[in-house]
Amino acid sequence: MHLLERRWILIAGIVLSAILHAPFVNRPPESVHLWRQANTLALARNFHTESMNLFKPRVDNRYHTNGVTGTPFPIYEYCLACIYKLTGEQYWVQRSYAFLWHIVGVFGIAALVMTLFGSRRMSVIAGWMWIWSPELFYYASTTLPDPLALAASIWGLHFLIKWMKQHRDGTPQKHVALLALAALILAGLTKLQYLAVGFAALGFWLGSGRTLRQKRFLLPAIGFALACVLVPLGWYRYANNLIDDSGLTDFVISIKEFPESEIAISILWHNLISDLPELLLNYATAICFVIGLLFAIKSSRRRLDLSLMGLIWGSGLMLYHVVEVQQMKAHSYYMMPHLPLLIITAAYGADKIVSRFKPWMLYILLAAMPILCVVRIIPARWGNPGREVPPELYDPIRRSRIIAALPNDKTEPILMGYDQTGCVMFYYLDRHGYGLNWAGQLGYALHGEPQLHTFIKQGVQYAVLRDIEPETEAVLQPVIDSTLVIEGDFRVVRFKSLD
Repeated sequence: MHLLERRWILIAGIVLSAILHAPFVNRPPESVHLWRQANTLALARNFHTESMNLFKPRVDNRYHTNGVTGTPFPIYEYCLACIYKLTGEQYWVQRSYAFLWHIVGVFGIAALVMTLFGSRRMSVIAGWMWIWSPELFYYASTTLPDPLALAASIWGLHFLIKWMKQHRDGTPQKHVALLALAALILAGLTKLQYLAVGFAALGFWLGSGRTLRQKRFLLPAIGFALACVLVPLGWYRYANNLIDDSGLTDFVISIKEFPESEIAISILWHNLISDLPELLLNYATAICFVIGLLFAIKSSRRRLDLSLMGLIWGSGLMLYHVVEVQQMKAHSYYMMPHLPLLIITAAYGADKIVSRFKPWMLYILLAAMPILCVVRIIPARWGNPGREVPPELYDPIRRSRIIAALPNDKTEPILMGYDQTGCVMFYYLDRHGYGLNWAGQLGYALHGEPQLHTFIKQGVQYAVLRDIEPETEAVLQPVIDSTLVIEGDFRVVRFKSLD
């Protein structure tokens, strides 16, 4: 058996990745996309401490409501809350839980490639590339639901292609179809964009000949497709109703407004020349991708099913990318749905390097992948502890001084701000209440009085304040009863009663 056909290589890669993540496993949420991490972890905490009702997710920035609002299907957060029931809320639990979903994705891409090409070598190479994608390496221990959705979409596509192949050979198995259906519905519920793998299935079907166009396949396939789309859409309609009822918009479920053409072109160009080769793939994998793309174009007539699959899948992903281009500017995880197609193409290119050129060329590239990945992610993302987190919150000793000044009853609403994220201060201080999302909010007149007065009359007695402008300070001072603690740029105050 060829070295690159041995599955232990993937185990070794996962173990090496775990070792590289180990120094950071007990660190709190930090670095890029911190607001999304904080909101995800807050949902899990609130399931754990308030209610395990999966259909009533609760946010911290809840004002005078109970915090229930609409979100993407919160199965990721709910499962983490279930683990909290056994372990308690721990940073190492959060990061280890994220790593488990990364492992599911590694074996998912390996299984998908094996199903498509029947090549153990390509399967192992694809799994190795998946491990050392810088984007996936970062989210391998960063708590975000996207790795779950991504893994589910890959496994769903794997089982769906397998089921179509079985139909083509006259040996369909119902349990394979059910596994595909469950995985794809889970992917779409968690994040709707991961249903983009449906374009891959469409292309494979179109290139698979007459057998898959007979009624015995078409009727169940149509029902399958409708279920994959309608079930997630039903959830998102329900979630939008929850948002409308609560008025809480921490999770806005909508498409962002398309930017001006010059801005859109600039974003797309940066995605192409920087994000794709450096962050999504890494430069060594990007070389394999380019080679794979060239060979795929050259040999497109040999495997019509795979050629149409790649063409339609790629076209669908490009359409998704353009529609969501505003999000692609600073939210790299929105590009995760591209990764399966990119990695499959790169694995194909790697296989061609072995068969058409020299194996040692590929060995050099494979060895470079972990190095390039680590150099890209660890210094930038974890080399600066507390990046994007105020030091008063990141340092556990300083944070404890702030918490000590707050009431012991965690159900008492706290005024927090200014915090543009609307969630980071709440998460770190383990409280909920009223978030100041913009600097002049407290002085804004609502029903003939400053909004601050309304908040106090609704039961707010304490506030954790930072970055308060002079105009807002003038509104605050007359209603402050006492300042309980000052820690750096943070202060905890108690308000007078306005009854």
